[in-house]
Amino acid sequence: MIANSIDVSVIIVNYNTCDLTRKCIESIFKYTNGLSYEIILVDNASTDQSKSIFEKDNKIRYFYSNINLGFGKANNIGVEYSSGKYLFFLNSDAFLTSNAILQFFNDCERNPQIGALGGQLIWPDGSNQTSYFDFPSLKNIFLECLGLYRPKQSESQNNSNIILLSNQFVSGADLFMPKKIFLKLGGFYPGFFLYYEETDLQYHVFNSNSQIAFDSRIKIVHYNGGSQNTTKKFPLAKRREIFAKKLRIFNDSRIIYFRRNVSGSLFILRCILSFGVLIRINRVLGYFKELVKNVWKH
Repeated sequence: MIANSIDVSVIIVNYNTCDLTRKCIESIFKYTNGLSYEIILVDNASTDQSKSIFEKDNKIRYFYSNINLGFGKANNIGVEYSSGKYLFFLNSDAFLTSNAILQFFNDCERNPQIGALGGQLIWPDGSNQTSYFDFPSLKNIFLECLGLYRPKQSESQNNSNIILLSNQFVSGADLFMPKKIFLKLGGFYPGFFLYYEETDLQYHVFNSNSQIAFDSRIKIVHYNGGSQNTTKKFPLAKRREIFAKKLRIFNDSRIIYFRRNVSGSLFILRCILSFGVLIRINRVLGYFKELVKNVWKH
């Protein structure tokens, strides 16, 4: 592990998002000043032109993996080679619009109790995205299956000051945190391939007497799912296959999260997830039933 010698290490994971990643890096260079930083790019076995382009860029530190390690493991590798006092995990499909890294840095320097911090994610048209969420609970997942769950987002998103969240975590698309806390907690749990890794890490931040914070003054454009949007070019059958695989990974990660953090919850969780599958099947059957009725009417 490299000793801290600069202020912030920006860590980006790339998976076949060469153009988006290049724009992400360009936005960092464009807006960031007033502190020392480095950009570490970990490539999860991309098969596009990423390797040929980024390995020649001497302004970043580029690490190519021959296999797709998943999001958390790839970020952990980036941290191994980092030398910053703080870590800034930034999605490859996110772009800075201001000197956000300096603002994050100043927030944490002024508030040493902060263990994780995020800003306001926005769509390319400038509208707000949900940028922090409730920690998962069996109740919320049950309501989600019924289509009744709505994440709580308070009026604090319009607040001019940083706020401390209670029982909530910030999006992993722009996660800023002290490196010493990340290392103390053991980093991203390697059992997750994708999804829930930032939720799990911040759950342990929250339970280690550190605060999770949100600063609505920091605006970051987020395309949301940039590495997955490449599937649009595939035929419908292939896209369905990819979606089913994503759903399996998501539910596997959800189960890992509850197994790690909520004692005795797995049986109930599996029942709720099974119930959710039945609900979705019933909705599909209902749709086709109505479709058949309409056809016979005409």
